[in-house]
Amino acid sequence: MPNLFYSNLIDLKRMMAEFDEHEVRHMLVLRMKPGDFLRFTDGDGKIFSGVLTEIDRKKLTSKAKIQGIESYRRRQERSLGLCIPHSRWSRMKFAIEKSVELGADLLITCRMDRSNFEVGERKIKLFVRNVIKQCETPFFPKVLNFNNLAELLDWCDENVTTLVYLSKDGVSPRKLLDSVNGGNVVLLAGPEGGFSFNELQKLLERSRGMNLGFRTLRFETALLTALIILSYEMNLLWGFEKIEG
Repeated sequence: MPNLFYSNLIDLKRMMAEFDEHEVRHMLVLRMKPGDFLRFTDGDGKIFSGVLTEIDRKKLTSKAKIQGIESYRRRQERSLGLCIPHSRWSRMKFAIEKSVELGADLLITCRMDRSNFEVGERKIKLFVRNVIKQCETPFFPKVLNFNNLAELLDWCDENVTTLVYLSKDGVSPRKLLDSVNGGNVVLLAGPEGGFSFNELQKLLERSRGMNLGFRTLRFETALLTALIILSYEMNLLWGFEKIEG
């Protein structure tokens, strides 16, 4: 059962919100009806409370009257994101779910040379939405997808973001952050089979390597371990705070 619903169709002048088919299906599963209380987020820092005014089972549409608004802001200016290589959905799903719970601001998926699977962007975004609702988080992470490493590196250059790939030849997390000197960070791990030779050459030229020790970790374990370590070192664990409502 979701703790929050989601709406991107909010009219603050009329104090009304509409919900898409995905949310209405959840409401129907919960047997909700007009007059029921609900809470929902816009994914951009606000959590609303209100009353369901209508729900159409055939058209899969619903509306709610807004009665209260809570506003939140992020506690930090820097952001920390993950780049998850396309792989089996069960492994990607675990990494996405836990990174959202831990407060990653940016979720990137990227097809690598040795990726044997590919998951659609819509499926990923809907899954992220469900995790956010269960965690009662007012901010949705930005979700991006790239077809190859070159596209990812170009995006990082354009957005003043340091790409950090996990490697036993890299430096320690603290040394890495000392060399970054502020700014946003995206963590990357290779898929099953690791990075290809061409990918490693690009990473050596245009990114930074970070070492988590000499244990061999699956990519989802490595990414989440790195996320927790850097979140602590970058003072990002506090997430967000209420400013109104």
